[in-house]
Amino acid sequence: MTSDELVSSIDFQDEMRRVARSHWLPNVEDPLGKLVTIIEDGPAFAQSRLLIRILDALAQQQGAFRHADITLLAMDTLGVVNSLLDAYAAGRVTAEDCKRAVGRVRPVSNAD
Repeated sequence: MTSDELVSSIDFQDEMRRVARSHWLPNVEDPLGKLVTIIEDGPAFAQSRLLIRILDALAQQQGAFRHADITLLAMDTLGVVNSLLDAYAAGRVTAEDCKRAVGRVRPVSNAD
């Protein structure tokens, strides 16, 4: 797999989980709220734009990512994303929650 190859949202989630497992990354109590804060604090950063795409993929249950996109995430942010994926899988965070979060942060990211 090349770094420019597009992968599905599911494959990208699997890759994020694989990388997160190789590091000790603590669970985050409110991962969706934490990601919204990260995006609001730095909306122009590539990491924030990727986080919006991840949230949008969860909201729409579809999306495509480059394999190399994972390198845009700081390790602590990857831990937050991993916690979000766990919460999503367990039903504690829903597609609708992610959709509302995208609606909240997208205007902020477009302002810069």
